[in-house]
Amino acid sequence: MSTISQAASHLDMSERRFRELLDETVIARAPRGEYDLDAVRRQYIGHLREVAAGRQPAQPGDLDPAQERARKDRALAIATELKNDLATGKVVLIDDAIAAVTIQNMKLRNKLLSLPTRIASRLPEQGRAQVFTLVEAEVLSAMEELTTGGEGHVTPAEVAAERGLTASVEEPTHG
Repeated sequence: MSTISQAASHLDMSERRFRELLDETVIARAPRGEYDLDAVRRQYIGHLREVAAGRQPAQPGDLDPAQERARKDRALAIATELKNDLATGKVVLIDDAIAAVTIQNMKLRNKLLSLPTRIASRLPEQGRAQVFTLVEAEVLSAMEELTTGGEGHVTPAEVAAERGLTASVEEPTHG
């Protein structure tokens, strides 16, 4: 039978580490000075095998420096890739995309509103007013449909589906 000091020395570790293993129940506690070195060695070897096989979770505070370095390197690589994508135009900022779409929609609106005048000017004088009124009504109807969520309205869910995203996107509520 041996003391904690002798058992720790037998396992080539400090008394502090041996006491930690006792607290973690890796090694069974024994009365003072009654540690069986063969039993202690078998328990410790069993613990080492479990850890090596990955069946025992790492203790709090046990960080694998290689994993931490890999995690950090991955984060840096992603950040660099995003910066490169922004610089080459593969990715745009949401504010820039919204501004571009808004400008494009204003141009489209102006073109659509000019259609009745352009079409009516090509017709004989007697039917011009009727055609202007009909075309104008259809253009205004189409624009109203697009702005109120009618058939031409694109929802965030449709955009996500088109891009192949599976995450659900909440629809904005109009109130």
